[in-house]
Amino acid sequence: MKKLFVSLLAASSLTLSACGSKNGFESVLASGGTNNGQDENGGGNNNPPTPVNSWEKVDLQGTANGGPNNNTLVVYIDKTNQALILVLPIPVIIPIIAPMPIRELDGAKLTSYTNSDGSQSMAVSIPLRKIVRGGSFMPNERLPNGDPLPYVPAGELPGFGIEFPQMTKYQIHLYVGVNVAAAFVELPDVGLPFGWISPVKNSAKTKVIGAVGYVAPKGNYDGGMYLAAQLPADLARAIDDLIRW
Repeated sequence: MKKLFVSLLAASSLTLSACGSKNGFESVLASGGTNNGQDENGGGNNNPPTPVNSWEKVDLQGTANGGPNNNTLVVYIDKTNQALILVLPIPVIIPIIAPMPIRELDGAKLTSYTNSDGSQSMAVSIPLRKIVRGGSFMPNERLPNGDPLPYVPAGELPGFGIEFPQMTKYQIHLYVGVNVAAAFVELPDVGLPFGWISPVKNSAKTKVIGAVGYVAPKGNYDGGMYLAAQLPADLARAIDDLIRW
């Protein structure tokens, strides 16, 4: 497994500078209007996009841009359940599980996600109502090793640890703030001595909406996979208007 992981990494020459933003996430405009807000060549249309006003127009999908998980879907909005889904591309096989409630965050759950190639990934479902308004339900936390959370402007968010019942040594750390969420999964069996971070871009690959990558071991702390996503401000406002509180 480790050799496969290393070979995938070797195929990539991604560096942190490829993320295109040193101070956090870039803004992503919500699409809307009859032209979906796309008039990049001018065309005489200077009107701003029509604001999102229905769930059909809410669109947020993020894929890894570079690295071993290049073009893998890692973030999307589940409109039916009004939730943000973080799909964690961890390089180990996980058992297929039924949705498991996360007691520390009402409405959140751990589940499995079936990738396009049929493989399974661990996923975290977080209610959008817990994100668009945030909350101080837990103390602010960083990564377990004390480092700032990558691509989170403040470097820390309210967070807590979750024990995955079928694989207890792969502890999950979940972080939720206003319009932003992140997850980190400890991977003691991987142990790569180096890490990387790839940007997560929107469907059009024009905006950075998050980051995904591997955090190397540090001191007595295991390395692990990290994923963060941020709702663009105007999309978050539209969701706030649509959501079932």
